Amino acid sequence: GGWRVQVEALRVELDDVRASVIPRAVEHTTRTNMALADGLRSIREDILKLQEFNQRLPHPSFEASEEAAAMRTELAEMKRQFKQALYVDLEDRLLALRSDVASEVASVNRDVKDAWADASRRLAALEV
Repeated sequence: GGWRVQVEALRVELDDVRASVIPRAVEHTTRTNMALADGLRSIREDILKLQEFNQRLPHPSFEASEEAAAMRTELAEMKRQFKQALYVDLEDRLLALRSDVASEVASVNRDVKDAWADASRRLAALEV
């Protein structure tokens, strides 16, 4: 009678954890990785554009002009900004994102363990 209803409720609860909580965590992680990949792709495209620009700079005979000097200064600043974005800012964002994902996975893991422990306790109580 009553214990069968409780056992079935536990099964439904565990099925919900398997079908809902765990897939949500995996989906979140997948979306996060896709966002990171898009960001890295964008940075790579910008670096390629910068390299193409650098290759189009005038020949050495033009280097004496003020315009060439200004372009080289601007290029150096752009390179510095890209390095900052690529090595410092992105690394900081990746560390924060890894921390967030690890925290969320740990939270889901705790929830699953708690649900499993609760279900096991209730099942053991029914068997007694």
